[in-house]
Amino acid sequence: MYFRRGPRQIHDWLNGYEALSRSPEQADMRSIHDFVMDFKGVVGDSYKPYADIRMQTGVADNLAGAVKPSLTDEEAVAVWDAITSTIRVRPTTTKASAQQAPRKPLGERLVSGRTCSQTGWWQAAEPEAAHTLPRRRIEAGATMPMAVVPGKPTLWDKLKGEQPRHQVAAVWQLVAYED
Repeated sequence: MYFRRGPRQIHDWLNGYEALSRSPEQADMRSIHDFVMDFKGVVGDSYKPYADIRMQTGVADNLAGAVKPSLTDEEAVAVWDAITSTIRVRPTTTKASAQQAPRKPLGERLVSGRTCSQTGWWQAAEPEAAHTLPRRRIEAGATMPMAVVPGKPTLWDKLKGEQPRHQVAAVWQLVAYED
């Protein structure tokens, strides 16, 4: 049984086709939703690529029809429409003026666990933590690291000659740009 079958357009993709169906129950296979969308694309146009998008319900161990679908027909179509309506072809490069984001000011501070906002050289913001947080280069988008500090050794640590270490949150400060 088909829920929908025919041409499909998503934004500037005009040459698409979709088929949304539900297969009948069989002796060795449960009924499943089988949704397909195909776009032929335009040769040489990276904004209109070939796309083959599929969704099936009732899948277990990579086998369609292995289990009963957990979605009703209406829910499956709603999920399909929600997913496919968000598809966008986005440019893979940006304009030259947009590539260079404004630099964060030197002295910018971030706490461990936050996302680094500026590629550059970072060090401990508090002078007393400088020996545990050596100056290091951190890429924008990376997670700001935790500080590793020595812990108080137990009797067992002393007998083994080991120094326990713990990770703690630290405040990092941008001290130099990459270039």
